[in-house]
Amino acid sequence: MRGTRRVMLDSPAYFRTLGWLGKTSTTGEAAWLERPLPWGDWDARGSWPYQSLPSETLLQRLYEAEAANGQRLLTWTGVIRPDQGLAKDVNDRLKRLASHCASCWRPLKEHLGHVPDRPSARQHYSARTRRRLREAQRQLQVELEPLSEQHRCIATWQEALRRLRGIPRASSPDAAHFEGLIQLATEYPTALPTITLRHRSDGTLGGLCLAVQDASDSPSWHLHSLFCDARARKSFGAYTLFDTAIECWGAEPIWWGGQPATAEGVGIWRFKQRFSNASAPAHLLCLELDPTRLREIRASRPLYAWLPDYRDPVLELLV
Repeated sequence: MRGTRRVMLDSPAYFRTLGWLGKTSTTGEAAWLERPLPWGDWDARGSWPYQSLPSETLLQRLYEAEAANGQRLLTWTGVIRPDQGLAKDVNDRLKRLASHCASCWRPLKEHLGHVPDRPSARQHYSARTRRRLREAQRQLQVELEPLSEQHRCIATWQEALRRLRGIPRASSPDAAHFEGLIQLATEYPTALPTITLRHRSDGTLGGLCLAVQDASDSPSWHLHSLFCDARARKSFGAYTLFDTAIECWGAEPIWWGGQPATAEGVGIWRFKQRFSNASAPAHLLCLELDPTRLREIRASRPLYAWLPDYRDPVLELLV
């Protein structure tokens, strides 16, 4: 249906924007990324930054898939969204997957969020946070807009942020990803909403919060990217972006993400805590697709339970 998209992060259309992470493969509604390993085998990984638990249908498609080398894929590894670890049926679904293949399920990183059935963080802002929100409102105009071509600068902002903070390439979307999202938003505008900040002094774009809406039976919002230019940062624009997100989307769960693995990570985590009333870990799930070949490899390589690392297979295997 035009205008929305159920579980956008899981969709083949979204996977096609993840080219910096691997080769996209799709069949029907199933999608995954394939990555070559240094010695010639291939593995599969899930969506970015995370996705829903894979279905048994996806597992069957992975078993049937033939990698670029003509062999079976070794494993599928994915980061599973934090709210699914809280789902009542998660253990049953994991057991069904485990009945088909060996698997590994473990907590990866704690994520912060807002849930509507608890008192909102907005009720407990400190005096300093309230002062900064008032300052931001004086300097910045807030708008709710679907992602569009007028927001193309976010690709440049992301690259500048990656260089400034030393974010690994595998954890930082490239320009083609944002271009793909802009194209997706023309078909599914409500699935990729933005909250934008414009400087009152000249009307220029100063900041943006991009979310991905899960329009499934249990709707939720997942923060994809958040940017502020130098002037908006000085005017506490990030405070307004988070506060507006709760105001506009807070009738449903919102997940802000975890602590970045950079020098600024602790500070970013503490900032997110101001706007959070819940936390839950994302999980790492690995499914073994070719156990015979995996036994051969593990006999000579001291690897983790998943093969290879979900971010960068070369780094994992060379450490």
